Amino acid sequence: MAGPLFLAVLLAQALWRPGFDLGVHAISLLSRGELGWTQTTTFVVTGLLVVAAGAGMRRTVPGASGTLAGVLVTVMGVGLVLTGIFVVDPGVGFPPGGPPPAGTVSWQGALHDVGTALALNGGVGAALVLAWHAARTGAQAAAAACLVAAVAVAALAWWGGPGVPLRVSVAATVLTAWLTAASLALLRRRR
Repeated sequence: MAGPLFLAVLLAQALWRPGFDLGVHAISLLSRGELGWTQTTTFVVTGLLVVAAGAGMRRTVPGASGTLAGVLVTVMGVGLVLTGIFVVDPGVGFPPGGPPPAGTVSWQGALHDVGTALALNGGVGAALVLAWHAARTGAQAAAAACLVAAVAVAALAWWGGPGVPLRVSVAATVLTAWLTAASLALLRRRR
């Protein structure tokens, strides 16, 4: 449920919130302004659902792979919760009429950035662990899908230069879609 919830609320807000542009503004800026509670709530609820997915992975995937993947998915969820609790600093003219960027990062902004790093890196790590596990068990298609997701998210999120807000938005989309697909596949296999 975490992936579809996150993506649905993100897309609705991207279309609904005046002045928001996915090509210019980071997803996190949706947590600012009068309607910011929508995004902060989405980050926290999605994060808690991802933590639950991590617990499910620990129980579903056998051995050390399940433990490590579960821990890394839990780290991803904790990161999302932190991004909801600690609001990003103002920036790039959103919301319209909001305060200008301060020039330095506040302590809340720094903790928000830590949450973002935990979410993205935890997800990449979990995808790599599940790719390795799937390859060892002969599930080559699942291994390839996990590896492609990990490489795509890492490349999108870690590459500097122009277009960072859009790339991080795409990375978050790929990561939540991967988590949804992996969770559904594990659930089907368990049944």
